[in-house]
Amino acid sequence: MLGLLAYIVIVAIVTVVWSFITGAIFLPSSEQQFEAMVTGETAGLGFFGFLLYFGFTAIVGFLGFVIIQAAVVRAALALTRGEKIELGTLFTFDNLPQLLIGAVIVGVLTGIGSILCYIPGLIVTFFTQFYVHFLIDQDMTGVDAIKASFSFVNQNLGTLIGFFLASVVAYFIGGLLCGIGLLVAMPVVFIAQAYTYRRLRGEPVAA
Repeated sequence: MLGLLAYIVIVAIVTVVWSFITGAIFLPSSEQQFEAMVTGETAGLGFFGFLLYFGFTAIVGFLGFVIIQAAVVRAALALTRGEKIELGTLFTFDNLPQLLIGAVIVGVLTGIGSILCYIPGLIVTFFTQFYVHFLIDQDMTGVDAIKASFSFVNQNLGTLIGFFLASVVAYFIGGLLCGIGLLVAMPVVFIAQAYTYRRLRGEPVAA
């Protein structure tokens, strides 16, 4: 729990600092805004500058979430193997480039699916929910891990539909508690995912 909280604090700080930097680069200063009001001209880069600001800030936030997700999954997998979870377990960045590649692919597919009436994006999320597990546990590439997750979920469709819905409910309830409940819901869901991943693959799971 403390390691997860540390990750969230670090990502939040980096994201805020990065937002200040990108804001200073792309957003108009107060002097530019005043001059624009007087002259009637566009301040700075205008609307395009706002798009760049939100885009670059969102990228850092997204990458931060991916790293947090990988850290919790790594710890959950270690727990299922009966290993002792240490702080170093959370802050180990094995296969980071492939993790980011997989995250970008999943993010793009989910984004496109969400634009198409949201349901396709939810389907992508459902079938890729174990790609981080395959990437970390089997040392796969981002693309192969996504393919493995699709195949794994498809083979265990009946079991995993119920599990996925239960996970969504857990996140929803955690989010209702001012977001603080997510600090409990996230580790619980990820540990349950790791156990489900190993059980359905016929692998031994530590008690």
